[in-house]
Amino acid sequence: MSGPAQPSSVVFQNVDDGDDVREPDYNAWLPETYRDKIPAEQEKHLSIIKHGLATAIAKHDWVHGGSHWCNMLGNYLGLKYNMNDEEWTFFVKAIYDMVTVQGLDFDLQAKWGQQLITLIKCRKFHCHKSAYGKTYIPSFASSSSSSSTNNSNNSSATADTIPELILPWRPLHDILIKTYFNVYREGIYAHKETHGTALVKLARACRRYWAETATQEMLIEF
Repeated sequence: MSGPAQPSSVVFQNVDDGDDVREPDYNAWLPETYRDKIPAEQEKHLSIIKHGLATAIAKHDWVHGGSHWCNMLGNYLGLKYNMNDEEWTFFVKAIYDMVTVQGLDFDLQAKWGQQLITLIKCRKFHCHKSAYGKTYIPSFASSSSSSSTNNSNNSSATADTIPELILPWRPLHDILIKTYFNVYREGIYAHKETHGTALVKLARACRRYWAETATQEMLIEF
């Protein structure tokens, strides 16, 4: 009698360098009666998390609502559930806006900054292209954001346009300057080893999503 089926490998596209990354399909170990329900289950959970996080942001409920739904998102990713590029763009933009809220608690900034780094790194494993066939830009994205460019070398790319994500560099820069490099710096109230390091690593992770004009703006600033 043959043993249980071995989990297959699902190929996810690494959007950064074009390499294929193989991640085991852990759902293959589950009973078939439950395995078939997982897509609807994960879609339901992600919809709840998305609505809850949007509500927390609208109400500026950072301590309770924001923390709770960010933790739920972390649990979602920990279960190896997937999300499409639209949803990934929404969550990155939302958490980045939360991290860069002026006057936010230092511990929350460090915690959400680390979570955002994880979310950005997990894109190649947890995301798949949307099937809607159009570019998705969140409602709170900058109106100056341009549409994504289709891959001219692949005729099927028009049906899988990757949502454009442009993050503003200045809010994160202003927090670092105000906290650690200002005459009346607030860094004396923060744990530099955790808070400062988290924000610097976040800037390194997010710089690929800054606008094309960011370099020139920084040269003028500095």
